[in-house]
Amino acid sequence: MELLNKLEIGNIFVKHALAIDANSFDNSSIAYTRQIMPRVYYPAQLFETEQLFEAFVQDLEEKSISEITDRLGLSWLFIKTQDWLTLVGPYHTPSDKTQDVLSILRGNGIDSLKANSLKMYINSFATVNSDVVTEVAYAYVLAIYGNTEDTLFNRVRIGASSQPVKLQEDTMMTQPFATVEYTHEIETLYMNAIAQGNTAEAVLLLRQLTLRTGNLISNTSSQNQLKAAVAGSAIARTSTRIAGKQAGVPSPAIDHLTSEYAKRVLDAATPDEIGALTLEMAERCCDLVRQYKLRPYSPKIRKAIHFVLLNLGSQITVEHIAKAVEVSPNHLSTAFHKETGEKLLAFIQRLRLEKAAQLLTFTSQQIQEVSTSVGILDNNYFTKIFKRRYGLTPKEYRKNPSHEMAMPFK
Repeated sequence: MELLNKLEIGNIFVKHALAIDANSFDNSSIAYTRQIMPRVYYPAQLFETEQLFEAFVQDLEEKSISEITDRLGLSWLFIKTQDWLTLVGPYHTPSDKTQDVLSILRGNGIDSLKANSLKMYINSFATVNSDVVTEVAYAYVLAIYGNTEDTLFNRVRIGASSQPVKLQEDTMMTQPFATVEYTHEIETLYMNAIAQGNTAEAVLLLRQLTLRTGNLISNTSSQNQLKAAVAGSAIARTSTRIAGKQAGVPSPAIDHLTSEYAKRVLDAATPDEIGALTLEMAERCCDLVRQYKLRPYSPKIRKAIHFVLLNLGSQITVEHIAKAVEVSPNHLSTAFHKETGEKLLAFIQRLRLEKAAQLLTFTSQQIQEVSTSVGILDNNYFTKIFKRRYGLTPKEYRKNPSHEMAMPFK
C-alpha cells in the first residue's frame, strides 16, 4: 500500500483510539506551523521561535517517535516517517493535569487573570495514559514499516523559559508491553480481497485485522476496549474505501457506504456490535465491487466468477461451477470465453497464481502452504506453472517480488 494511504489509516487509528487529533505533513515547516499555531495558548508555548521548530524537525531521525511536553504541561507527539511528519496532539496525561494553573501562568509570564481561560484551554484536550499513547505510537510505526525494531523514542520537556531539554536519551526500544499485532500484510491482503469482491476472504482477513488491532488495549477498561474497537473499525473502513475505489466503484457509492457505517459504529454500545457492523460493511462493499466490475457480464457469468472467488482454494472443476450456475459445462465454457475473452480453466489458474504471488509477497507461509492454499496440491506442478507466468520460481519470486493485485477481470 502507498505511504499516503498508510498515513491516512494511521491517523484515523490514532484519532479513534486516543480521541486526539492527528495529521501528517510533507517536509514543509510552513505546513507544520499553520497546523500548530491555532492550537497553542500563546506563541512560545511549544517553540520560542519558528527557527527552533524548523531545527527540531530537521534533527528528527527517520522512523522516530518524539513526545514533547510544552510550557503549559501539554504533550505533543511527533512521528517521523520518511519525508513525512505526523503531528499528534496536544493532549495531557493524568500527572500533567494536576499542575497548578497559577504556577503555569507565573512561570510563563502570563497575567494571572487569565487563569480561567487557561484552565478551559487545558481541559479541552483529552487525558490519556502515557503507556497507551506509547503503544499507539508504536502501532502507527508498525503499520507503516511492518516492524519497530529500530524505532527511536525520545521524551522532551520544554521549561518555562528554556530551550527543549531531553529527559531521555535516544534509545532503540522494543515493542511495548501489549504491542499491537497489526501487520500491513493482513491489511494488504484484505484490500486485495475487497478489490476482488471476494466476500469470504475479506471477512476472514477482517476478523484478523480487527482482532489484532483490538488487542492493543484489551486488558484495560471497557471504555478503552470500546475505543480500540472503534479504532479497528476506522482502519478497516479506510482500507475498504481505498480498495473499493481502486476496484472501480464510483466515489459517491463507496463514500456513502463507509459514511453510513462510520455513524453506526459511533452509536454502537459494545465492541461485539462494532465488529458485526464492520463485517457487514465489508460484505456490502464486496457486493458493490461485484456489482460494478461484473456489470458487463450476464447473470450466469457473474455467478460463475463469484463461485470461483469463493472456492479458489478448493478443487473446483468446470462441472462444479456449471452445477452452481445451473447450466451445462459446455454451455458455461462457451459463454464464459465469449463474454470475458478468457477460457474458464485459464481464468481459474490465473487467479490462483496471482493469489499465490500475494501470499509469497506478504506472508511467511512455506511454499507448500501457499500452493495448497490456492488449490494446487502438486508442489512441483505449482512451481512449473508459477515460473511460466512470472519467470521466477516461487522461492526466487519471494526474494524479488513483482506484486500485482489478483483481479477476476482484466
